[in-house]
Amino acid sequence: MELRDYVGALRRHWRAGVGTLLACLLVAGAVLLFAPRTYQATAQVFVSSSAEGTASPQFISARVESYPDVAVSAAVLAPAEAELRTGLTVPQLRGHLSAANPADTSQINVTATFADPDTAAAVANAVAEQFTDVVEELEQPGTKTSPVALTVTNPATAPAGPTTPQTLPVLALGLVVGLFLGLAAAIVRSRLDPTVHDEDGVRQAWGADPGLSVLSAPAGRRRGALSGRPAATLARRLDLLGADRPGSLLVLSPSPEEQEAATAFAADLARELSVRDVPAVLDGAAPAADPSGAAPVSVSVTDPLAPVATWRRAAGSSVVLVVPTGRVVAADLTEVRTLLGEVGATALAVVLTPPTPRRRPAPAIDTGTDPAGAAPGTPTVVPAPRAAATRSRSPRATPAPR
Repeated sequence: MELRDYVGALRRHWRAGVGTLLACLLVAGAVLLFAPRTYQATAQVFVSSSAEGTASPQFISARVESYPDVAVSAAVLAPAEAELRTGLTVPQLRGHLSAANPADTSQINVTATFADPDTAAAVANAVAEQFTDVVEELEQPGTKTSPVALTVTNPATAPAGPTTPQTLPVLALGLVVGLFLGLAAAIVRSRLDPTVHDEDGVRQAWGADPGLSVLSAPAGRRRGALSGRPAATLARRLDLLGADRPGSLLVLSPSPEEQEAATAFAADLARELSVRDVPAVLDGAAPAADPSGAAPVSVSVTDPLAPVATWRRAAGSSVVLVVPTGRVVAADLTEVRTLLGEVGATALAVVLTPPTPRRRPAPAIDTGTDPAGAAPGTPTVVPAPRAAATRSRSPRATPAPR
């Protein structure tokens, strides 16, 4: 997929992406609300030499490297627990402690982690005090003089805030994960969406046809003066054909539920043709007198579910397909091309229109008209119930040419 494919997927299925992002942020908020809070307190112990001839940095460094293990040993923790009386065993207390020697220093950091900040500070200080005594005893040679001296230089204090969970990192993680998962959700929805949204989707569903014109209104606020409206563009092209323009235009949507969009486009096209002094007849209305004597263009709205016999009488007509974005299944568009090829009709253009809110269909009205009684060479219009209801409310008069 290219960058424009990702952008298109996000634009079409932004609800899935935003929903996933909000879900991740809600999970992050739940973690902040319900995750147990822990507090860390650290006591620093400084190691120095107390005997002559042992003040070299190499001697101190060699000694300090082994001291973190001593800080969490039973020799230190047992006396500390006896003093604190936390009710924890030595292994349990060791699970709350850590000791480390920062690189290139002679310090030992004793860190205690508990759910209570005061307990964390008290345990870190008690362990640090016991640690200094134990190390000095272990380092005493036969002379009873320890070559090192340990001093608690920075006692632990109760932390003001919890160490975990941290608000900003958790929210940032939720935001980053939500963005990636939202993009993935939009792409998956785009892959699973069988409907047509753009010109590429139309051509993939229609198949190879270099002569097919796909008309759509450009996205954004700025629209071209010549390509701003598909109806005006198609009317201009028909006007340029002059006497070679088709005499009959069938307007339909491959989806029977979108006949209202086809009806609206047919009325818009007839209006644009009349503005250009091209006589147009909308749904069999009586044409106005044309001084030039040019044959009018018949614009009719038909139903893709009409019987095949009706379609065969429309052989030689030009068809304009109205495809509301995201409302027409690609398979239906492919099936319409097969139908047009069988009856000998020509697809003049495919018009991509914005989706319109769907209304509940009106009940069908039986007018008693016999499709077989249509005049020879005239396509019989079998409108969908919704389209019929729409046309019954729209004016039938065709504007007189200028």
